[in-house]
Amino acid sequence: MKESYTAASTVPAKLFCDNLITDAVRSHRIYPTHVQVNLTNKCPLKCSFCSCAKRDVSLEMNINDAKKMMEQFIGLGAKACTMTGGGDPLAYRDLPEFIKFISDRKVDSALVTNGVLFKNFDLDIIPLLTWARISVSDSRTFNKMEIKDAVQEKTDWSFSYVLSESRPYIVNIINVIDFANEQNFTHVRIVDDILDTSGENRIDLLKDILNKSKVDTSKVIWQGRKDSAVGHKRCFMGLLKPNISPDGLVAVCCGVQYASTPPILDFTRLYSIGTIKDIEQIYEEQRIFDGSLCSRCFYSDYNNFLNAAWDSNSLQHKSFV
Repeated sequence: MKESYTAASTVPAKLFCDNLITDAVRSHRIYPTHVQVNLTNKCPLKCSFCSCAKRDVSLEMNINDAKKMMEQFIGLGAKACTMTGGGDPLAYRDLPEFIKFISDRKVDSALVTNGVLFKNFDLDIIPLLTWARISVSDSRTFNKMEIKDAVQEKTDWSFSYVLSESRPYIVNIINVIDFANEQNFTHVRIVDDILDTSGENRIDLLKDILNKSKVDTSKVIWQGRKDSAVGHKRCFMGLLKPNISPDGLVAVCCGVQYASTPPILDFTRLYSIGTIKDIEQIYEEQRIFDGSLCSRCFYSDYNNFLNAAWDSNSLQHKSFV
């Protein structure tokens, strides 16, 4: 089911599956379920659409701090950890040690990478992951040789393809989709360039071209990012799904890099609820972020659901659904 592989800009179907989350929200106590960790700003690429392209590439998290942080989140109930960017997690020297640490604690883990550095990575670690997603785009010709050995390791593999040019790189996209089909990937997510403000509808154009070309798009998830909402006054995402920057900020979500106009393209204190040094305090105080600061929000469906659950105890005539 394709909905298994998405979160942002989607109806939060996964929240309906976890009574612990909804019960906690109703009792006005929200705890971390999924932690996203940006371990480093280092990356072998400088993609035009990437928020990390102009950051301090020397910035990365100390492995001992990363472990201590995850111990605290796991103690509070975290069930999953995604290693993402930031930079590319494969550029983080201690990544194998961190993945093993997560796995030893029976917590699901995932990796988001451009795949360029798999040639220098211990591929035997990959089966410890629940899933791994490889980022590709119009801006770089897909080279299956960079990832051919890695994808033989057992985990749920997928692609995320960014439509980063004014005209979609059709041959490149078809090669990515064909490779995903051949290797039995779970899906190919095709997304708009989140920094593009032209208003062009490349997704509909691409759908039409692929359909006429008889390409098997059964694994494709189309995820437009042009549409967004103003943030909710009570934003719970930082408590439920904290996003940790390399310098230890507990950001509200991955989307805060793009939340302002113009976008900041970084994690800042303005869009955080604290640091990894005060994780316990964050949850003791239940620090709810004022999402009205965000002019662009991609988790509005999540917050609408969480806010409804938060207020549900005060409802009357509950039988009249």
